[in-house]
Amino acid sequence: MITKVRPSGVTVMVVLEILGGLALLGFGAMFVILSSFMSGFGSEFSGGYSGLMGPLAALSSVIGAVLVVMGIINFIIAIGLWRGSGWARTLGLVFSAIGIILGLISLPSGIISIIIDAVIIYYLTRPHVIQFFSMSSTASATPSV
Repeated sequence: MITKVRPSGVTVMVVLEILGGLALLGFGAMFVILSSFMSGFGSEFSGGYSGLMGPLAALSSVIGAVLVVMGIINFIIAIGLWRGSGWARTLGLVFSAIGIILGLISLPSGIISIIIDAVIIYYLTRPHVIQFFSMSSTASATPSV
């Protein structure tokens, strides 16, 4: 039986994916709750703002749903990283590349995102990390010390 030794950096990435997923689920839930309040308040306004509440409530619902789906994707990626699945490494690379592009669009505030995503891409392309993700998926993974 081949024993996969999980690099410590992969374990850190798993924890960060879980924390990111929890944050996205929380923000998604907040947007969905906000949309229900907005739709309830829309009928209370007698001024010109009542016509805006419906579309804003719908937009808030959509944003909330997207955030919840992204949170679930984070959890799925975390499981894949933990197990050493090659598809999880690929998704990590793809999402980090997208993050760099979005960071470039939002410069100068996106500089932190660019740095973090560049470090993730660098790490996921290291030989020992590639080797961990390319080993048989039936092998058990143990953390390295």
